[in-house]
Amino acid sequence: MDEGVVRTLLDQAEIQETVLRYGRSADQRDWEALISCLNEEVDIDYNSLSGGEPERIAARDLVLGRWAPIFESLDATQHFTGPCTVSVDGDEATAVAYFQAQHVLNGTAGGEKWTLGGNHDGHVGRRQPGPSGPGCSKRISLAVDPGPDTLVELWRTGTGWCIPNCAGV
Repeated sequence: MDEGVVRTLLDQAEIQETVLRYGRSADQRDWEALISCLNEEVDIDYNSLSGGEPERIAARDLVLGRWAPIFESLDATQHFTGPCTVSVDGDEATAVAYFQAQHVLNGTAGGEKWTLGGNHDGHVGRRQPGPSGPGCSKRISLAVDPGPDTLVELWRTGTGWCIPNCAGV
C-alpha cells in the first residue's frame, strides 16, 4: 500500500480517537487528558448558551478554571460523539462529528437533566510527538456561526440551568 495512503489512514484514526477522548475525558473528570486533546490556546464562543463575546483562552485555564468547576458540581455527564469524518490534507485536517451532551444535577427545580445536540467542526494540525501528547493536535473551539472550528448547537432539552447555575458560574 502507498505510504501516503497509510499515513492518511493513521492520521484519520488518531484524530477520530482524539475526538472521542475529548468527551470521555470530560465525563471521567480527567482534566489532564482533556487538556491533551486541545491546542495550548482555544477559541470559544458561548453566545448560544449564555451570551458573551468570542475569546481566545489557554486550554489549561479553560479546562481547569471554567469547565472543571461546572462538571465537578454535576452528578453525571455523558457525551456521545459520532460519526466522525476526517479529511486530511498534508499536515492539516478537518474533523466533523455529531454530538449529544447530557448533564444531570439531581434535585434541580425545573428539571434535573439538560441535553444538547449538534455538530462539531474542528481543525486539526500536526504537532511534534512528545510528553504533551500524540502527533496530531485537535483544536477545539466553541462557536455559534458555522465556519472553522465550530460547535453548532442544533437542539436542546431541559431547563438550560447548567452553565449559569453550576458552581456559581
